[in-house]
Amino acid sequence: MRKTTYLIRIAAFFVWLLAACQPAVEPVLTSPTAPSSQPTPTLPPVPTFTLPPAPTDMPQPTAMPAPNPAGLVVFYSERDGDAEIYLMNPDGTDQRPLTDNDADDTSPTWSPDGSLIAFESDRDDPHPQTCFPRCDYNLYLMNPDGSQPRRLTSLPGAEWHAAWSPDGRSLVFTAGDLGYTTMGIYILSLDGGEPQPLLVDEFENDAADWSPDGMQIAFSSNREGSRDIFVMDAGGTQIRKVVDTGMDDYFPDWSPDGSRLAFFAANFPSTRQDIFTVDLDGSNLTNLTNTPGVVDEDPQWSPDGSQIIFQTDRDGNFEIYGMNADGSQPQNLTDHGGRDYWPEWWAPTAGGSTSTPGSRIAFVSTRDGNGEIYTTNLDGSDPRRLTNWRQWDGFPDWSPDGDQIAYYSYLSSEHWAIILMNADGSEPRQLTPGDSCDGAPHWSPDGAFITYDSGSCTGDLRDIFLIPVAGGDPLNLTNHPADDMLGAWSPDGTQLAFTSDRDGNYEIYLMNADGSNVRRLTDDPAEDHAPAWSPDGTRIAFYSERDGNAEIYVMNADGSHPLRLTEHPGDDWFPRWSPDGSRITFSAWRDGGLEIYVMNADGSHVRRLTDSPGENFNAAWQP
Repeated sequence: MRKTTYLIRIAAFFVWLLAACQPAVEPVLTSPTAPSSQPTPTLPPVPTFTLPPAPTDMPQPTAMPAPNPAGLVVFYSERDGDAEIYLMNPDGTDQRPLTDNDADDTSPTWSPDGSLIAFESDRDDPHPQTCFPRCDYNLYLMNPDGSQPRRLTSLPGAEWHAAWSPDGRSLVFTAGDLGYTTMGIYILSLDGGEPQPLLVDEFENDAADWSPDGMQIAFSSNREGSRDIFVMDAGGTQIRKVVDTGMDDYFPDWSPDGSRLAFFAANFPSTRQDIFTVDLDGSNLTNLTNTPGVVDEDPQWSPDGSQIIFQTDRDGNFEIYGMNADGSQPQNLTDHGGRDYWPEWWAPTAGGSTSTPGSRIAFVSTRDGNGEIYTTNLDGSDPRRLTNWRQWDGFPDWSPDGDQIAYYSYLSSEHWAIILMNADGSEPRQLTPGDSCDGAPHWSPDGAFITYDSGSCTGDLRDIFLIPVAGGDPLNLTNHPADDMLGAWSPDGTQLAFTSDRDGNYEIYLMNADGSNVRRLTDDPAEDHAPAWSPDGTRIAFYSERDGNAEIYVMNADGSHPLRLTEHPGDDWFPRWSPDGSRITFSAWRDGGLEIYVMNADGSHVRRLTDSPGENFNAAWQP
């Protein structure tokens, strides 16, 4: 058997080799739906999109809902003498500090998945207790329990007011001189590299905040005289003014649906500051607080958009308040003698997920002795074991909605089956009959079908099959006297890329989703394996030995312009794209073991994701 043939079935042949020394253990699984008639799959249409109409009517005021118990609110407080970061429940209970030092830690902000908190601090200023008002503030990250604080920025001057991109990969922030007389907006990729200027000119540009879809950034600027609220695209261009209240407008915050902005307006030199909301086209400007002689500022929407939390001195001391999104029913959440500021509410999504697209990866690991399915955060933290069959599970693939994971499981030396389970590992159920050796499942984009390859457990000849997720008989799509395997759906669901040796050498092929119109994409004396589509359907990543050892390549979807992305003496296998197409994960034997790596889609910034005993491979991104 050729070396690469062994490698492409690395998980499968581990099972085969271990079968002689391990007794077969039959897992108890939910029986699949009894086979019915042969399915005739229908191809899903290419999706079309229609922009929603612009909002017309404002929602009617409602009574203040009971404080949502879900999630946590982070804020900073001077109740212990200097500014420290605190955490509390959304109803104000269980207030506890996350930081404790002699410096000022301020302006905390949650990562979208709730796994990190960014904040600003002067803890590295030579004189943190006496530097005000010219303190050298830098941005930091810490875990939600306050552990592992680490510095992110070190620009000349100060950095402040960070906001996360929706995918959690970047921070936008303000930087300027220590006197805060210059202010420009910068962006920092958490994948590595130095901060890059986004909007730096002769004006004071501050308090940037990303739209929920990541396409726009709102900010405050004096570029037209007074401070007003502006919006620009995420690249720092196409700047337009949203609103000018006639006062100075600060700190915009996007509603969760991206349709409105909350901000506060100050009527200097008076002490009055009010919370406003406005539609993106500048209409429906609404003063929510309207409190003469009171400072209401720094509004933040609740995750469901029904409430706004803010800081106010209406009780004679700065406290955190919550109110309905229409301004009704304000209530004090902190009610403490110290000064409390800058609240931000995080909660899991409505479906219960604590992750954003692409923030977790499923993979196979032998760290506990057998091949099992795990998930981990993109920084390698929080590994969770999902399967425990005491045999072998491999090739995990997420459903398009992220609710399920398909994988193959070793039932016996002669029977491997495709298994479905919930994304947390619960409720595994067998999908394929398991009367052969089934592997490498891949969901259709609409979530209705799964393709997999099946054949003899010891031979080279395999075919690609299609089976409805709802149950039914599998359909052989290739039915060819060759080795056809590792099918991958195009994003529009009309085509399948796969690996085959039908022309005497392993190459990448393409066929319609019903198995028709097979055509070869690669033609090289070396072997090409494991195609993976980019999310936009324009490119295919794969691995090849055409340069001496297995490396990751990318080509156009028609097979043209192959480009090598990795170059390392170790073998690199099984690429998979991130949901936004910006990164690729792969398995590699580089540092003395088989580990999961992540790189940018152009091959730059390669970093190891896993580092554990055993072997880690077959990574798949959460949708």
